[in-house]
Amino acid sequence: MKAKLKKAMISELVIVIVVVLTLVLVVFVGQLRAGFEGTDRDICKSSVSAQATVMNLPYGEGILQTKCKTYNVVFFDGRVEINGKRQSIYDVNKKQVVTNFNGLTNDIVNQVVAEELRWCWYQYLEGKKYVFNRQPWIAILKTKQPRFCVLCDEISFDSSVVAFPFTGLYDYTKMHDINPGSSKTYYSYYAEGEPICTDYPNPPINCWESYFADQITSKNPSLTPQNTPTFNRDEKYAVVFIMRGKKDAKADILSESDADFFSYVLPFSELSNQCDSLRRGSVS
Repeated sequence: MKAKLKKAMISELVIVIVVVLTLVLVVFVGQLRAGFEGTDRDICKSSVSAQATVMNLPYGEGILQTKCKTYNVVFFDGRVEINGKRQSIYDVNKKQVVTNFNGLTNDIVNQVVAEELRWCWYQYLEGKKYVFNRQPWIAILKTKQPRFCVLCDEISFDSSVVAFPFTGLYDYTKMHDINPGSSKTYYSYYAEGEPICTDYPNPPINCWESYFADQITSKNPSLTPQNTPTFNRDEKYAVVFIMRGKKDAKADILSESDADFFSYVLPFSELSNQCDSLRRGSVS
């Protein structure tokens, strides 16, 4: 009896040691990648990827924190700043990169916002992996579909902006490629990929469009993909990454398939309608 007990204890100890070593390796690799990949966006993605991997291991909950920023995008009449730094913008009409311009235009606004939406989707692994701590949502998942949001960007307009509103983001993302000469548009990148999406058939239904109609337009008929958002000078806007839990609770409530992932640009005033919880970036 003692021999069997001792053998069981040794086996359990070996498992714990393997798990701990795996966690240490994952943490080390994640931090190493983040340290060498340079940009804030890649550091964020590396930390999110490491967290997603650790979460799938025994005792892996809460081991890692993501290292992501919430960016403050401000449009002035002749420039754009992100976190207080003037940005170089690709002017689609002049077909060149500029840092100053004579008056803000639809194309400039849409190009900057489309880029931020792309980066947000990129940082959170394009919705292909479960990236958030599951434990706090167990009780909520039993009763309804929680919507958990990460705030990637806050977007505002300086009082110097004269011409407004600015429109056409939806059409812009469908017409313009992520990189000049590429075959992938902004829209095809964030809306037509293969994210985790269990509440809507995919394919052939576009989950991004279906979620918008179900969760945004249904609550506010004036908001549709084609006219959301209409950028006004005195309003604030947000780029958010959204996780929504599955409607029907399952026996295996921790299953990775119990979630949908999307990124959207919305009026800041709509976040309370779309997010049961809103998290800012963990890095200032």
